[in-house]
Amino acid sequence: MIPKIVHSLLNRALNKKSIQFQMFFTFMIITLIPIVIVGYITFRVSSATIAQEVKNSNEQLMEEIVSNYELYFHNIEIDANKFASQMVNNNIRLNEKVYFFDTFIVENIMEINDYLHSTFEATGNFLSIRVFSDNGHFISSAFNKETYEVYSYNSEADLIWRNAMLNNREDKLIFDVHPINREGLMSLVASKPVINPFSGKRMGYISFDKELESFASLFQPFEKRDGSTIQLISKEGKILYHTDRAQIGKIASPAWLAKTTASLTSTGEEDLETVDRDNMVLTSMMPNKDAYMVSSVPLSIINSQVDSIRNITISIMLLSILLVFGLSFVLSLYISRPIKQLSKAMQQVERGRLTTNIPISESNLETWLLSKSFESMLGRIKQLVKTQYEMELHKKDAELKALMMQINPHFLYNTLEVISGIADYERVTQISDITQSLSKMLRYNIDLKSEEVRIAEEIDNCNNFFLILKSRFEDKLQVEQDIDREALPFKILKITLQPLIENAVKHGVEKKLGQATVRLDVRKEKDEIVIRIVDNGTGFDPEALEEFERFKHQSDTTFYEPAGGRKVGLKNVYMRLKILFGDQLDFAIRSVEGEGTAITIRFPAIPAK
Repeated sequence: MIPKIVHSLLNRALNKKSIQFQMFFTFMIITLIPIVIVGYITFRVSSATIAQEVKNSNEQLMEEIVSNYELYFHNIEIDANKFASQMVNNNIRLNEKVYFFDTFIVENIMEINDYLHSTFEATGNFLSIRVFSDNGHFISSAFNKETYEVYSYNSEADLIWRNAMLNNREDKLIFDVHPINREGLMSLVASKPVINPFSGKRMGYISFDKELESFASLFQPFEKRDGSTIQLISKEGKILYHTDRAQIGKIASPAWLAKTTASLTSTGEEDLETVDRDNMVLTSMMPNKDAYMVSSVPLSIINSQVDSIRNITISIMLLSILLVFGLSFVLSLYISRPIKQLSKAMQQVERGRLTTNIPISESNLETWLLSKSFESMLGRIKQLVKTQYEMELHKKDAELKALMMQINPHFLYNTLEVISGIADYERVTQISDITQSLSKMLRYNIDLKSEEVRIAEEIDNCNNFFLILKSRFEDKLQVEQDIDREALPFKILKITLQPLIENAVKHGVEKKLGQATVRLDVRKEKDEIVIRIVDNGTGFDPEALEEFERFKHQSDTTFYEPAGGRKVGLKNVYMRLKILFGDQLDFAIRSVEGEGTAITIRFPAIPAK
């Protein structure tokens, strides 16, 4: 409500006023308002900023830990998948029993050992890597070859872990933190089944035993702050990690865990901040939804950072500057926006986009008059360009027709008929076919009765052209067609497809080594005609294709066509279709240099007269 009132007052005070008056009014506002506001804000004190900074810092650190957590287990899963792929690709079986007289089984064991040791040596934080058969029998392991330290794995927790691995028949990574021997050596253990992708059956499973410090390093960014603690708790309540290492492996208090995660579970959120009497606590659900991460920062650390006097002084200064800056910015933006908008419109027109909409602003007399004058001038320019463009089109059309009329068509027809008759008499059917096709193309091209023809007539002209091309290139050229008969009665401009096919042959046959293919597809899709001309030639030069795209964009936004040659080429075909179908034309070229080109033309299906 207040912004609307301010805006209304500014409109009344500044609309259609001179820039000098607006600047004077702005200076008065910038000078008076901060003085009043600073006196009021001097009495305001707040420590919420520091608390918010601590909260944001906690969230950033938690996000960093979650990201590292995902990456940590993702790398373990990659090692497990690599092992499974190695077993399947090399037809290695995880045999339960080893017969040393069976060379195939011995080779299996050797290959498994080679892979395990290469994986162990690639990462420096493994205690060991173990492999088990599908029935839970130990097969092989990798350990540190420098110390040759082998662990007993005889703790009660590890026996429970081995049972959990045995029962994990899904293609899923599971993990736990527990002592792997009776001496209490803590380790992060992760396991994943080895699944045969062809049968879907489990072949066995692999267990990675990693140093606890490698897992603890994920949480160290948060622990570096004095008094801060962080812990990872499974859904079952087991503490998988704690800043106090003595707590790892214990069961968290059910009442405390329920209180900490109750709101998180009921709301479905992934992060929840709570504040108790002494700590700010942030609880997050881990990405795999099977564990909670709980961090806490003592409120005493936050409160110790608050200095009332300093906060009052800084708050007054910052808010005063902010208000002065904000108000100055709003006012300067209000004054300069019309000029910037007009300047931007002028730049668009300078680039040739004559259809640019000119903003008419009434913020002051000068910009209003300037905008109206520029809009009037642009209208006159567009009319002149349109007139010049239409004159150029008529001139080119007249030149083309005049050039065609210089040839006596009856003389050419009669000559071609004589050649065809001689060829028939001499039984040279190929020459007869070529001359008849050429005669039909000549009649079609110089028939000036109508520029618009049925698609069927344009296809017939292309077939005559294809016959001549096949006679020239023989087996080097393969022509493919897929013509939808429903599209034949609809109209198209004469001599639209032949130049595009000729261009495809030029780049698809003449420059290509080996057999070339030119394909013509014509289909009716709902209320549109879709034509595709595809070749497997050398493709467009990237600069030439970029030049054509610039030409399309320029012709779409202006009435201007650059003066050029007289030949009926790609640009001429596009412009003729653009004049006929307007914005309903879609003309797209997809070309890969060295692979070929596909031209797709889409326009409305209009019945031919």
